[in-house]
Amino acid sequence: MKNILLVFTLFSISSIFSSAFAIPRIYTPALEDSASESLSFSIFKDDYSYSDPTMMFEETFRDGDKSSMPFLLLLQFDYPMFNSWVDAGFSANFGLGYSSGRGVFSGDASESETRMNLWTLPMEVGAFVEFDLKYIIFSISAGPSILGVIQNRSDFDHEDEGKNIRQVGYGYYGMGQIKFNLNRIFKKNAFDLFSSYQATRLTMNLEVRHVDYGNFKDDIQISGDSFGLGFSFDFY
Repeated sequence: MKNILLVFTLFSISSIFSSAFAIPRIYTPALEDSASESLSFSIFKDDYSYSDPTMMFEETFRDGDKSSMPFLLLLQFDYPMFNSWVDAGFSANFGLGYSSGRGVFSGDASESETRMNLWTLPMEVGAFVEFDLKYIIFSISAGPSILGVIQNRSDFDHEDEGKNIRQVGYGYYGMGQIKFNLNRIFKKNAFDLFSSYQATRLTMNLEVRHVDYGNFKDDIQISGDSFGLGFSFDFY
C-alpha cells in the first residue's frame, strides 16, 4: 500500500512539474502561432437599417431630433483549429446594442414626450480565417445569428402590457477586420502581457460588420453595415 501511495505521489508531482515546464516562460514572436483562444472587445456605431411597414423604427431611433447615438458592444471568442500564417477556426459572439428616441405620433409624425428604448442582443456562431502578415492581420468571419430585440417605453407602468415588447429574429452576420499587431510595435508591453496573462498577442482592430435579420414576430427587417473599433487578446 505504501508503494502504491509513493508511486501516486511521485506521478502527481511529475505531472505538476511537466505542466509548469510545458508553458513557455519567456515571450517570443513565435508564440503568436501557438495561441489556443482569442478574446475580442469591440464597439460599433449602429448604422443598421430598421425597416417596418410604418417606418416607426427609423423615425424614432434614427431620424428623430431626440435620437441618441446608437451603439453595439460585441464580445468575440475565437478558437483556432489551425494556426500559422493562415489561421482558421470557430467563433462565438455575444453583443448588446442600444438605441433611444422619442415616440412619433402616427398622424403628423411629430415627436411625443414618450421615451422609447431599443435593446438588441445578438448571439452567433461562425467560422473565421485570418491572414497573418506579422504587423498587420486580415480577418474575415461569418455564420448564422440570432437577434433578441426588446422595446421599452416610458409612458407605461411596469405592470402594463406593452411596457416591454420582446421578440426574436434570426439571420446571418459577416465581419471583416484589419488588425494591427501591437506586440510587434510595443515590444516591452508584449513581454509584460505574456508574463502576467499568458497573452501571446494584442491587436487593435478596425472592423466592419454586416447583418441581415428577419422572421420576427412583427414585420421587421434589420440589415446593413456598421463600422467599429476593437482590441483582441490571444492566449497561449
